[in-house]
Amino acid sequence: MSAQAQCPPRPNVRPDPMFAQAQVADGAYSAAMETEIRNQTVYSSGYDPISRPAEVTHVKIGLNVLAIDELDIKGQKLSVAGWLTLEWQDDRLQWNKTEKNDIEYMFTKPNDIWKPELIVDNSLANIGVISAPDLNLRVKFSGLVEWEPPRLLQTHCEVDITYYPYDEQKCAIEIVSWGFRIDELSLDHLFEEVNLEDFVCVPGRFMVMAAFGVFLTVLILLIHHRPGNPGSSCLLVKITRICARVLCMEFPRGDEQEDAQSNMVSPLKDTKEANGGSRVNITQTRETSQISSIDVEVTWVRMAEILDRTIFILFLTLTLLINIIFVAVLAYSSG
Repeated sequence: MSAQAQCPPRPNVRPDPMFAQAQVADGAYSAAMETEIRNQTVYSSGYDPISRPAEVTHVKIGLNVLAIDELDIKGQKLSVAGWLTLEWQDDRLQWNKTEKNDIEYMFTKPNDIWKPELIVDNSLANIGVISAPDLNLRVKFSGLVEWEPPRLLQTHCEVDITYYPYDEQKCAIEIVSWGFRIDELSLDHLFEEVNLEDFVCVPGRFMVMAAFGVFLTVLILLIHHRPGNPGSSCLLVKITRICARVLCMEFPRGDEQEDAQSNMVSPLKDTKEANGGSRVNITQTRETSQISSIDVEVTWVRMAEILDRTIFILFLTLTLLINIIFVAVLAYSSG
C-alpha cells in the first residue's frame, strides 16, 4: 500500500497547487539516485579523467566582473575581481534522465573528471593553472559541464594617457591553454562582452572630491537664501571674516556699528534761526556719512559670496597641485 493511501485526506481542505508542485519536485530528486548516476559515469571503469572528451574539445569561456580594484598607471597593472564561466561537452558523462527520476544535474569534484588546463597569459600574480579544488563542477544530463572558478585577476595593461583626462583604456585578459595545442583544445567566447550584471562600482578619490564639492555647493546655497541677518557672535561669521581677510575682501567688523553709533552727532535744539540753519545742515551731513557706514551690515548673502569665493580658490589650488604631482610622477616613471 502506498503512503498516500495510508494517510486519509483532511475533510473540507483544498490542496494547494503550489504545494503539490513542490512535492513532485522534491520527489524527483534523491541523493541516492544522484550517487548512482555519479557511480555509473564519473566513477565507472571506462572513464579516464586525464583523456580529453574528444579529438578537438571546444571550451567556452566568459568573464564576470564584480569590481575593478585598481588601474595602476605607473605599474601598468589592472586588478579585477570576479569569476570565470567555463563550459565544455563531455559525452562520457551523459545519462537518461527519464530513467533517473528526471534528475537533470549532478555535481562532482574537480579532480574526478577531465577539465582544461588554462592559465592567464598576461597575469602578474597567481601565475599558474586556473584551479578551484574546493569548488564542485555542475554536470548536465546531456554531458555539458559547467565550471565557475572565482579569481582575483592582476594583469598587465598598457595605459595610454595621451588624451588625459578624456582618455579611454582597453585592457585585455588573455587566457590560453597550457598543455594542449590548438588542434586539441579550442577556446571560444561564451558571450561576446564581459558580464557586468553584478558589477559594483567603487568610487575613487575624484568621485569623493566631487561629492564633497556638491555638498559644499548646497550648503552655500542654503546660506545664501537664508532670511534675516546672522548674529555677530556666530561661529560662521567669524570664519567668514577670516576668509575675507585672507582674500582681501570687504567685510564689516563686529564693532563697526557700535563705533558708528557712538560717534554720531545729533542736531542742536532751540538755536537762532540765522545760525540754526547752517548748524542743522552740518549735522545732517555728518549724520548721512555715518549712516552710509552703518548700512554695511553682515548679511547671509555677503557671507555666501565670500565662502563661495574661498572654496573656489581652494579647489582650484588643489586641482593644480594634483596635476603637477601627476605630471611629476609620470615624468619620473617614464625617465
